[in-house]
Amino acid sequence: MFLFSAIIIAIVFMLSCEKTKNIVSEPIDEWNRAELINNGMRTGTLYNVSFQCGHSGATCPGCITQNGHTIHIDCQGNGTLCNRSGVIDVQLVSANLYTATTQDSTDLTSDPYFNMPARSLYTGMDDTGLPRWLNIPAQFVLRDSTTRLFTFTGVFFSQQQVYKNQ
Repeated sequence: MFLFSAIIIAIVFMLSCEKTKNIVSEPIDEWNRAELINNGMRTGTLYNVSFQCGHSGATCPGCITQNGHTIHIDCQGNGTLCNRSGVIDVQLVSANLYTATTQDSTDLTSDPYFNMPARSLYTGMDDTGLPRWLNIPAQFVLRDSTTRLFTFTGVFFSQQQVYKNQ
C-alpha cells in the first residue's frame, strides 16, 4: 500500500512539474521590451522601450492621407521592418489606464507625427512572479507643440501579451 501511494504521489508531482515547464518555456518576444529605469524622485515610472514597427511602401496597410495624397511613412505603423527605441514616462490616469510620454524629442522619429502600432512590451516578472506586459494601443499621435514629445493614451498593463506585435 505504501509503495502504491508513493508511486501515485511521484506521478502527480511529475505531471505538475511538466505543466510548470510548459508555462515557463513559452517564447518571449525579444524585440518588444520595456525595461524599468530607476527614476529617483519623479512622479511617473520610466521605461526604456524598444519595439519593431514599419513596413515597405509596397505593402503599406496603414498609409495616411496628407494634403489630399496618400503617402507612406517609413518605419511607422504595422510591421517589423524597423527597430525603434526611447524612454517613456508612464503615469496613471484613471483606474488601470495610463499615459506614456517620450522623454526626448529625438526618440522614435524626427517626424512631427508618429503612427504607433499596437504593441505589447514585455517588462519582466511582477512581484508575484507572473509575466507583466505594457500594452500601447495603435494610435496616430502628433508632437506636443511646446515640449516636442509624443504622448500615447489608453496604455495598460496585463499578465498576458495582448497585441501580436506584427
